Amino acid sequence: MRRLYVPPAPGLHWGLLPLPCVPLHAPEHRKTDPLPCLGVPRLARVPDAQPRRPLRPIALPPQIPGVTSVALHPALASPRTRLSADVDFASIRVPTPDPERTASAWHQPATYPALPSLAIISPHLPWAITAHGQAAGVTVADVLHAIWEALRLCVDQAQFEDDWELHGGMLVMYRCGMTRLDLLGGKTRFAGLGESTMGCDVWVLDLA
Repeated sequence: MRRLYVPPAPGLHWGLLPLPCVPLHAPEHRKTDPLPCLGVPRLARVPDAQPRRPLRPIALPPQIPGVTSVALHPALASPRTRLSADVDFASIRVPTPDPERTASAWHQPATYPALPSLAIISPHLPWAITAHGQAAGVTVADVLHAIWEALRLCVDQAQFEDDWELHGGMLVMYRCGMTRLDLLGGKTRFAGLGESTMGCDVWVLDLA
């Protein structure tokens, strides 16, 4: 430690006062800190390897007060839907009723009592599909048209990379122009809707 001579006051002897030692260089552990200390705590970095979860509808109150359960139309119910042989979502045409089998059911309510909308989820897709109805509620045709339109939407590369691990555990390679149909593993035929644990207005899509 360096010492500085200070003239003594009258009646006092000369003495030595210690001079504080100021380091000329920052400690080694601070040299690697890329940000100066500004008195503001920095947020901890979130690991990039955090598992992502598929998007799912948020549980909401019943759409119709007092209604907590509904009955699904037999034409849509899994596993005995009567539409399985008639509806292939890979077709370039919008699903239409079979005049001999399902024409009468096509415009009937999808549920009883009828609901203003239905959410449809799939283990192969990280996005929910929503079917909206008219004043009388969602019909069988509304459900099938909503699924058909949603599956034909394109998937861009950024969206695909964000959700690649959510495609039902399948290994899927991105290619330009791919649609949500390409994430279904070749299963594009309607096999009905199954119950979910998220309420009477959320259903699980079955495909064959």
